[in-house]
Amino acid sequence: MNSTDDNYLVDNTDTRDIARAERIDYWLDLLTVYQCRLGADDYRRDDFAGRAVRQRSATYQLVGWQSRPIVYRRTRAHIRADPDDDYRLLFPVYGPIRLDVGETRISAEPGDAALFTMAKPIGIHQPPDSAGFALTIPRREIDIRIGDTAVALNHIDFRTGLGRVVSDMAGGLFTQRHEFTAGEFDAVCDRLVELVCMLLVGDNAPTARPHLADVEASIRRYVRAHALDPGLDGHVVAQALGWSVRQIQLALQQAGTSPRRLIKEERLTRAMAYLRSPGPRPPTITDIAYRCGFSSVSAFSSAFRERYGRSPSAVRAERPTEQNP
Repeated sequence: MNSTDDNYLVDNTDTRDIARAERIDYWLDLLTVYQCRLGADDYRRDDFAGRAVRQRSATYQLVGWQSRPIVYRRTRAHIRADPDDDYRLLFPVYGPIRLDVGETRISAEPGDAALFTMAKPIGIHQPPDSAGFALTIPRREIDIRIGDTAVALNHIDFRTGLGRVVSDMAGGLFTQRHEFTAGEFDAVCDRLVELVCMLLVGDNAPTARPHLADVEASIRRYVRAHALDPGLDGHVVAQALGWSVRQIQLALQQAGTSPRRLIKEERLTRAMAYLRSPGPRPPTITDIAYRCGFSSVSAFSSAFRERYGRSPSAVRAERPTEQNP
């Protein structure tokens, strides 16, 4: 193992260091660690060999490998036991490598690439002495850029133009693997993913989308400023900020909430402030309910009690009053 950064690791393995009878089991266990749970067939137990080099950060992972012929299969049982929504970008150095997802089948030769998800059953057929690279891309990094445009199995041409640039970038990531910090590795992977998304959807790909944390912060600021607008919902927020509803949902999902819950929470916070406000003529509970966007007093009272464990009238009774000097 070699590392230039505690958050960026490089390691490698070679089955020639393992007893021949144990090599395939060792290799499959390694794949579970490097990727996710997979089954395999069409290999020779007495003559299997494989080598792999992995470089990874907390966000991305690139694995270069070479192995004898084998067919990997990820079944529904594997998916249930070991869920994995992330994408893999696979590009062979030797091939072709055939991939099957349902009725869709592609053959990726050197100069091609395949982008696919491990969330669907898949078969990966590797020929004798296959070699290549597999980049693990968190699903959010694809969704935040192109939404649902990427399907379960995508074929990409890496032979010319932009595709060739992406291929060269990936090769550079591998050959310079001992020279990176985590931040540098992630920065190159971010650019690589942006270019792959552009290849998938063309020049109009929104490749400069902000990261989910930035999206979330903008959503919260907008909701805080417009919480009392009666028509406020996820579609209004998305349109105002220039993003898709899917991006809004994804960003808030990562934070454990949703547009509806966030808006409701902000409105209840405002309602609490109104109920506690001092003064001789505070708004009535009915006024507060409608001012804060609730459809009825009963709906407001129910939501308020669920959030704070007390009724609006109980909080109103605790309100301080102004004292005459």
